[in-house]
Amino acid sequence: NGGEAEAKGTYTLVDHEGNGKALKLNGTDQFLTVTKEDGSSLLTGMDEVEVSFQMNPSTSATNWGFFAAPNEDEQNFGTEVYLGALNNNGTLLAERYKNTGARPTNASTTVGTNDWHYVTIVYTETDTTIYIDGVQKAKQNSEYGLIDILGNSSILYIGKANWKTGEYYKGLIDNYTIAGYAMTADQV
Repeated sequence: NGGEAEAKGTYTLVDHEGNGKALKLNGTDQFLTVTKEDGSSLLTGMDEVEVSFQMNPSTSATNWGFFAAPNEDEQNFGTEVYLGALNNNGTLLAERYKNTGARPTNASTTVGTNDWHYVTIVYTETDTTIYIDGVQKAKQNSEYGLIDILGNSSILYIGKANWKTGEYYKGLIDNYTIAGYAMTADQV
């Protein structure tokens, strides 16, 4: 409630195994921008966020299911500033950066391609937790608070990250929710 997604590029809706329609993204130029209904930043000011979605990536290349940053500027290795969830070669990473040099350790777990998984990532003020199909798979402490990372007018993408000219998601996404609080393990 209170959020709005706008499609960039064309996209396709396909049957999700008899359970309605899923969003199909092509991995090259299709993604969604998410804001509040008034066009302002959805995540600015939040110190906890829960992101949940079903994903079925169709490639082992980098697939961005969630990306939030303080602005649309290109990311640079070693000085990244963003929250993100990506599947890369069968590993789901929940990244959390406000770097000035070396990258900190991120929560990560193994997931397959060409198969549906329900992903829940809980970002609190002090840690990031990944759940796959309702089971906790990884948890990592962080010294970077969400408010410090996202700043005053953050952007949020589904299916794209602002690395170089853009890194995208190829595959299916469904049942996407974003909440401004941290779910407990029992709630997940």
